[in-house]
Amino acid sequence: HMFATDVEWDPTGRYVVTSVSYWKYQGDNGYYVWGFLGRLLQKYSVEKFYMLSWRSRPKSLLSAAEQKKISKSYKKYQSRFEAQDKLKESKASAELIEKRRKMADEWAAYRKAKLAARNQLSEQLRQLRPVDEDENVHEEEE
Repeated sequence: HMFATDVEWDPTGRYVVTSVSYWKYQGDNGYYVWGFLGRLLQKYSVEKFYMLSWRSRPKSLLSAAEQKKISKSYKKYQSRFEAQDKLKESKASAELIEKRRKMADEWAAYRKAKLAARNQLSEQLRQLRPVDEDENVHEEEE
């Protein structure tokens, strides 16, 4: 970035920081955090910014032999965890299907009740409608 005085990679190699140090340039101090592909992730403006240091990675709590054992048995663990993930996914899918079926049943019952009420009201209106004798006579002649 413009006026960059320092470039620092993080210990993982996933991020790089470019910074403008107050020691070398007394304006627009701060730092930019970039991804390893070169995309700008964050901009930080800091008045009188002097230096940035990455925190070192802590040592592993596992011995070298334990790390090697895990690396060798990775496939076994991976397949086991993938099976657990699929089980959870299918369980969620079954719950979703059950929820949708219940909603469809509720809708069908609601619709059936409303249609029955509509038919009952239509019948009541038909009974209350005055019958014109002339209309009935014409219907019988045809």
